[in-house]
Amino acid sequence: CNLQTHHIQTFINDLSRGKYSESPLSPKSVRSAHGVLHSALKQATKLGYLVKNPSDDCKLPRVERKVLTPMEDPDIAAFLKAIEGHPNGCAMVVDLFTGLRKSELVGLTWDCVDFKAGSIHVYRQLQILHGEYSFQPLKNDKDRTLYPAEYVMNMLKEHRQHQLEVQVKAGEFWNNPDNFIFTNEVGSHILHQTIYKQFKRIAEKIGIPEMRFHDLRHSF
Repeated sequence: CNLQTHHIQTFINDLSRGKYSESPLSPKSVRSAHGVLHSALKQATKLGYLVKNPSDDCKLPRVERKVLTPMEDPDIAAFLKAIEGHPNGCAMVVDLFTGLRKSELVGLTWDCVDFKAGSIHVYRQLQILHGEYSFQPLKNDKDRTLYPAEYVMNMLKEHRQHQLEVQVKAGEFWNNPDNFIFTNEVGSHILHQTIYKQFKRIAEKIGIPEMRFHDLRHSF
């Protein structure tokens, strides 16, 4: 009951300055922290513990929206040529022509693909939580079915055959119980950082170092 708006405002300001962390929190993270506290105090107000929610009148940092930077046609052509023969080239092509989020892409499993229908069903994502990878619901908690170009589905067929050949070579070392589509040479799923760094090296090679992996989604 002694909690006042200025207490919460000071807390918000301290988050923005980095008082409780190694570096200042982003405006989005600060707003998320305020949102959690606001929800709790809103419930306290409903229950009669508070007359008014003291977090209502706090001034929050402004979130600057990033400008979308889709790849232009010449960049796409150069990109497709640069990833020919790349170990994760198929994954990048699929992302470019489906608009999947990175966590959705690395979390794709073969049960998501229906070659007969020419579709990819996206119903979960693979995220890092507390330092470990685990399947999580989609961002908006709504699954969706995509119908990529025939070119993409044919590439996935070729990738499937290649993966079976890699599996035979790996023998007893192959470990892919979840049946991931995109793996390393022993069946483990590809890591977020791995494909991000690979993409950045390719982007630099073709002269667009400012491009981010997420810009593949924007390009789609």
